[in-house]
Amino acid sequence: MSVPLIKYFETFSAPLIGLPVTHYWLGHESTLFIEFGALTIEGRRSQPRGRMTLQLQWDWRLEGRRTILCGRTTDAAISARSLRLLKSGVVRSVGLVGYMKELEVFLTNDLRLQSFSCSRGDPQWCLLDNRERPTLYKCLGARSLGLVAQTFTRTPDKTVTEEFIR
Repeated sequence: MSVPLIKYFETFSAPLIGLPVTHYWLGHESTLFIEFGALTIEGRRSQPRGRMTLQLQWDWRLEGRRTILCGRTTDAAISARSLRLLKSGVVRSVGLVGYMKELEVFLTNDLRLQSFSCSRGDPQWCLLDNRERPTLYKCLGARSLGLVAQTFTRTPDKTVTEEFIR
């Protein structure tokens, strides 16, 4: 991985280190949303938002010390029991794995979350920095063997910027 890519990822993900998992929920097609840090409610949203959010689409798994606890296709009852363990964890480290830039998150309770895609295209994960919401939205994800950073401003002109990092 290139130095600019690694540096950008480390800078963007650094605020996640030390934050507790405060909420999680499953969205459309078992997309896993994990909220970190203090929660806020925006408008009529049904789910609270943390200071940072991890969105894992398509394929993901939660690992314990010696086994996979659950993943996107696991039975709902088993997933519910396993995902509850997230709330006792604090982020210990965050990293990129492999050629395709999959995401892994290690928690202090010896759990590991990992994105992995088995489908054609790019890995489907997104790390959102919500600390300046509702006026500024920041998002980082994988694209074309690199990273894509997006910033959205909630101003009258609704500025959107996108930067590709290799």
